[in-house]
Amino acid sequence: MFRRTLLLAVATLALSGCAPPVSVGESNKSATYQRKISRILVARAFDTPLVTEKQSNVFIRVEELQQSLTAKWSPLGVTWQVVDIERTTDRKKAMDDAIASFAPTEVIELQTKSVRIIGSFFRVVDGYVVDASLIDVGEKKRVWRTEIEFKPFASGGRMRNGAAGSAIGHQDDANELVDAITAKLKADGLL
Repeated sequence: MFRRTLLLAVATLALSGCAPPVSVGESNKSATYQRKISRILVARAFDTPLVTEKQSNVFIRVEELQQSLTAKWSPLGVTWQVVDIERTTDRKKAMDDAIASFAPTEVIELQTKSVRIIGSFFRVVDGYVVDASLIDVGEKKRVWRTEIEFKPFASGGRMRNGAAGSAIGHQDDANELVDAITAKLKADGLL
């Protein structure tokens, strides 16, 4: 029995390395929107009522997102600022305040759409989907949207939790999130 379990675990690990840990859905861009992104507020809101505070340690942290944006968007001439609106009691006020102080032309909202929780004793988030929506501040409407899936360990090969659900760094996830968004925005003529 132990040998069979060990063999299954090794096979799962070998196969999990075959698929990328992140997949990107189709984007939906307004046909009439033609501007390029120049000054963007990145609003991070990954907390969801579906997970506990301890389980939320799986999500990309603000510092990790900032490091990825510096590497990817600064060379493109994009001015950006990250605002963490998930821990505020009034998200709309936090967003309005950030828009007033930074004066962006666009806002990209990154929100958790769904999560995959595994385990019976230690319940941990094994994968999740982020909804990325681009809003034109002047027009006050969404002009672009896509989804990014952070695949579970079995299909993506990346652990997002330490022992018993403890926190580990997620810089790779942050890099892949920014890479995915950047590629989609470029393909849609927005970057």
